[in-house]
Amino acid sequence: MNQRGLLIFPLLLLLMAFLGSSAPPPYEPGVFLDTPVYSTDDAVCEATYSSVESADGDVSFQWLVETVEVHVENYAGLSPGDTVSATLDSDNYSVDDGIVCNVTVQNNDGVNYSDDNTLVETDVPEVSDLNFYNYSDEHAFNLTAVVYDDESNDDIQACRVKASNGTKTVTFDMSMDTTYGDRDQLQCFYSNISENDFPVLETLDVEVFALDTVGNEGNITGINTVPNSPPEIFGVRPEDDSRTSGSDIELVANFIDDDGENIDMNFSSSQASPKVICDQILNQGTVECTWNDLDSLKDYKWTVNASDGYQTVSEQYSFRNIVSSQVKAVTGFDHRYSSIVMSTDSSQTVFYRVENNHDNSKQLTSKLDGLNSEFVESSSDQISYGLSPDSSRSFEIRVSPTDEGSKTLNVTTENDNFDITNKDSIEVFVRNQRSNIPEVPGIGLLQVLLIFLASTLYYSERL
Repeated sequence: MNQRGLLIFPLLLLLMAFLGSSAPPPYEPGVFLDTPVYSTDDAVCEATYSSVESADGDVSFQWLVETVEVHVENYAGLSPGDTVSATLDSDNYSVDDGIVCNVTVQNNDGVNYSDDNTLVETDVPEVSDLNFYNYSDEHAFNLTAVVYDDESNDDIQACRVKASNGTKTVTFDMSMDTTYGDRDQLQCFYSNISENDFPVLETLDVEVFALDTVGNEGNITGINTVPNSPPEIFGVRPEDDSRTSGSDIELVANFIDDDGENIDMNFSSSQASPKVICDQILNQGTVECTWNDLDSLKDYKWTVNASDGYQTVSEQYSFRNIVSSQVKAVTGFDHRYSSIVMSTDSSQTVFYRVENNHDNSKQLTSKLDGLNSEFVESSSDQISYGLSPDSSRSFEIRVSPTDEGSKTLNVTTENDNFDITNKDSIEVFVRNQRSNIPEVPGIGLLQVLLIFLASTLYYSERL
């Protein structure tokens, strides 16, 4: 080895010794969000310290909101592998603010360092328009919600729905329709939360939440019930607050269930013995049964009950059972003949008589139908009036037919206080309008011709 080689070798050793005496800079710290950031939650920035030489070091966190420093946290004497974090309270920022977390890592010699930063996104997805669609025949419901994101709907990673009845909670992934609305909107939807998940008629707290690609989450809440359609009761007789007569009264009701479930029904009354007058299980239809041995001049109450196994519907009705002859008026036409014969385009009158042969006053209404007619007194096809005990009234009815043929004039008289009706009828024969030339009573055209021919023959014989 020559002298130049001997000189260079020591220099290389000195350089290597100098380089080895200084620790290499630490790795850049890992920086990431520890939890999703909501508009009401704190932002968390986390970093892990590392060093090739296994030397201790320090970590400093700096929070910037809209480029303004608002918070600093420092950690000293960390060993490699230690993880530390800094929290920015949500009081320091608002939704859509630009938030930056700067992290600086320094060796304990105070010389070598590295840094990193991350942008915290606070544009939380907005969830709105939560709608429920009930399908009671399946005891199920669907739901939809609209999600808005400032950036675009591509930033929405997932939609989920959570339903809870207080003791049980289930969560379902929702489908997303990115063609809904504008580019920054989409619709999330889920079908068939049903009786397979919760009992029928259970009230549920429902939450729909949307997550973006960095974990920010928006949500909306609502309340819905696992649906059911209760049975329906209609066409009940006797109607409520009506009047009946007789010792045996027919009870009638109609039933239907929109969900197609069997209906367990009964008629009941505390005044009946036994209290259940009749009962039956049916899908839908009419139920008729008789309530026997009722007293006269007595008020009765009864209840119609119907259950589909989930809901029971009860409707109460009342009626007064009376002796019909005590409230029924005596009515009829006061006419010499059993029918009326008249011509078209003419008018004729007939009298109608109403009698009250009992000790109580009656409030009555009489109505006409069948052909063109009116009460002369009211100039109308109906008239209302009162009858004191043991009294009567006669009404003149004007009949004015407009076409020929056999007609029937009907008069219906109703007791305004009781469900009792009288109906009287009289036949009306209407012929074409005849000539105004007067006819000999009882002699028609044929008879006149015969008399003329007989007279001619008589005088011809004499001549």
